[in-house]
Amino acid sequence: MVGRSLLTLLCVFAPAPASARDFVVTSFGAVGDATAEHPGTNNTAAVRKAAAALAAAGGGALVFPAGNFSTGAFNLSSNMVLRLEPGAVVSGIQPRSLGEAAFDYPVVPWDGTGGADAYGGASDFQGELGPQYQSFIHGYQLSNVTIEGGGTIWGGGDFWWQMWAGHGNQAKGSSPLNMSRPHTVHLVGVKGLTIRDISVRRSPSWTLHLTFCSDVLVDSIR
Repeated sequence: MVGRSLLTLLCVFAPAPASARDFVVTSFGAVGDATAEHPGTNNTAAVRKAAAALAAAGGGALVFPAGNFSTGAFNLSSNMVLRLEPGAVVSGIQPRSLGEAAFDYPVVPWDGTGGADAYGGASDFQGELGPQYQSFIHGYQLSNVTIEGGGTIWGGGDFWWQMWAGHGNQAKGSSPLNMSRPHTVHLVGVKGLTIRDISVRRSPSWTLHLTFCSDVLVDSIR
């Protein structure tokens, strides 16, 4: 799995085309008011609404302006630019319990047709594959996707590491999770992918996980 991802990263092709229309998350009700002391507004519904509008339009740029936007997991779509402008932070929201996590990180089933890295396929538990909590930023079988802009993706790993502490690579039943943690950015089967000029930090699990992707350019990632 690791080798396959590294081989993908070495294949450098032309970047995805720029988007014609901006979908700014603040226009859909998102508020960038999170701080180190306070999680701020839960923007999950607003961000998903903006992403859905972009997908329905056939493409565009999902834009996070400067500010710290706390949100749950959301999906990318084809012909999409995820643009984090300088000073923008997209922060994985910190649920207070697994029950509270159900909306922000829904459980996705394992689609076994694609192997271990298919949508929902994960292997936190040694030798077992199965469902996982949805990765923070996810894309599955897409084309022409770009993530760029100079901002930061903050994976919000603290809650998940608390749940997982002391249970790594053990059998199910040893951890309160009983399914795999979300990755921060998990892209599967994306053709025409550019990721550049962003920071990705504090991941619940894998930080930038690319599998079965082709025509990939990754540049200036921190």
